[in-house]
Amino acid sequence: KEYNHLKLNFNFRNYIPIWRDRITFAYQLGTQLTLAGETPYYLNTHLNQLYLHRVIYEGLGGGNSVRGMLRNRILADGFVYANVELRLKLFSFHIGKELFYVGINPFLDYGQIAQRHLVKDAQLTGLDVEHNLDFTEENDIAPWQKPHFTAGCGVKVVMNDNFALSVDWARPFDSQDNSKPNSFYLKIG
Repeated sequence: KEYNHLKLNFNFRNYIPIWRDRITFAYQLGTQLTLAGETPYYLNTHLNQLYLHRVIYEGLGGGNSVRGMLRNRILADGFVYANVELRLKLFSFHIGKELFYVGINPFLDYGQIAQRHLVKDAQLTGLDVEHNLDFTEENDIAPWQKPHFTAGCGVKVVMNDNFALSVDWARPFDSQDNSKPNSFYLKIG
């Protein structure tokens, strides 16, 4: 089957200094929506980017978007996400001519489906799609509409403001987003 589709991807990052260069409020807002056509399900976990930043394609969840949620947890035609964190430089020191600092960053991450992926041919999947996604109570929301929240804290060791070693710990608010209560991520960049 041939697929033709048009996607919109928007990502905005901002860093607001609170107190000199010691405390910074950082946030990221993003969305990815299908504007036209049909996207194959196996591409709906990918966070499309204009420039490839990583070797691994990744969607929502994992160490780079909604930390603490399983990687590629959300399979949808469209989603929204946000990250907020407070970056605190604890102390600085020199080793030779190199400047280092150690900091922590408590954070809160969010992701949610904005457009669900509808399986067009239920016979191929063996699923009663409408029944599985339906809900009965007027005040209830469908499972696919529920937000996904995670929170955690990271430790960063930075050399010369351009090389960072980061260790993040995160956990989901809801156990449906990860069977493990704690997740750890190690990143170098």
